Amino acid sequence: MSTLQQRFALLAKAKPEITQADLARATGVSAPSVHAWFSGDTKSMKAVTASKAAQLYGCNTRWLSDGDGEIWPQRFEAQSLRPVNFGSASVGFGEPASEVHLSNLQTLSEAVDILATSLEALTEAARAEAAPLLQALLIAPDSKRLRHSLLVVLAKKR
Repeated sequence: MSTLQQRFALLAKAKPEITQADLARATGVSAPSVHAWFSGDTKSMKAVTASKAAQLYGCNTRWLSDGDGEIWPQRFEAQSLRPVNFGSASVGFGEPASEVHLSNLQTLSEAVDILATSLEALTEAARAEAAPLLQALLIAPDSKRLRHSLLVVLAKKR
């Protein structure tokens, strides 16, 4: 699917129980804005809005936003989380740096280093507790509840 309109048409067909009104409520945008996504009048979405829409449909945020990747996120075991290396640095869990659309890769790299250091210091039991939280954050990165839960685990005595 190459356009936002086509991607929403596919989602509407796959999940007909989700109405445009449901989508407007879930994303916090107006009904006319949602209609513009479906009609093709709007060609792109803000990242936060795409994330909320993808969460509602259960689809891949990057696919909804840009048409890249698979429509449905792959489910994986916590043990399969492995850092992805590029050049001499590591982005961490997820996509190679060439696909990361952030203006400040240095900040991302520092955040991954801090997270990796924190995880290394945890006991095996605490790591096991953190793994599903990290996995859930990959799917719903804007969840304050998940962020808080992960911080509680990372702050435990090592």
